[in-house]
Amino acid sequence: RHPNYAGEILLWWGIFLACSPVLEGWMWIALLGPILITVLILFVSGLPILEASADKRYGTNSDYRAYKDTTSVLIPLPPGTYEQFAPPIRAVLLCDWPIYSKEGADGYSAVE
Repeated sequence: RHPNYAGEILLWWGIFLACSPVLEGWMWIALLGPILITVLILFVSGLPILEASADKRYGTNSDYRAYKDTTSVLIPLPPGTYEQFAPPIRAVLLCDWPIYSKEGADGYSAVE
């Protein structure tokens, strides 16, 4: 649902990895950049806010619920692949954690 955030996270980790061979001593503080971006997107200002907003706005829409049940929150996958994973695998490999599901106006919760 948010592949742009996956790209942002990968970009910052890629920049860090490209620079890491020349890092020495105090320069390793550069590791804080990709860590901070990842934490912000996954837990603070990215996914939680967008998912809560979408759940509030579209939570009563059955098409949205079906879309949410068949689409990874972060990692883009081919159609039909996401629902083949068990929920624990989704959480570990695809970062699809319960914190991204808020109850909609009708009490709907995407986590079933």
